[in-house]
Amino acid sequence: MVNDIGAVLAVVTDALGSLLVLGGAAGRVYRKCDTDRIQVAPRHTGEVVNQLLRQGFLILGDEVRLRCGAVVMSVTLLAVPRSTQRLLPRWEDLADRVAKQKRKGGNNNG
Repeated sequence: MVNDIGAVLAVVTDALGSLLVLGGAAGRVYRKCDTDRIQVAPRHTGEVVNQLLRQGFLILGDEVRLRCGAVVMSVTLLAVPRSTQRLLPRWEDLADRVAKQKRKGGNNNG
């Protein structure tokens, strides 16, 4: 289970910008590098995407055809439901508080 609010925010922000897609039989996560080309996303990004899909914070969007190297493939855009979009300010606030806590060198273990 991913417990990194910064990674969650980055994935949701990328999904809002239509930068993340699922492709191939295994549903691998790709990141758009320009309007019609994609590259494999880092494994950690894929883990976050899969967790957010399971939890309903991301949903599957439209299918499009994009190029990954020499291969043109059908991929599915990731979409962000309005319910998730309404949570973004709260998550951003939490991320700010976590970052401040890390800068102070503190922890919540008492």
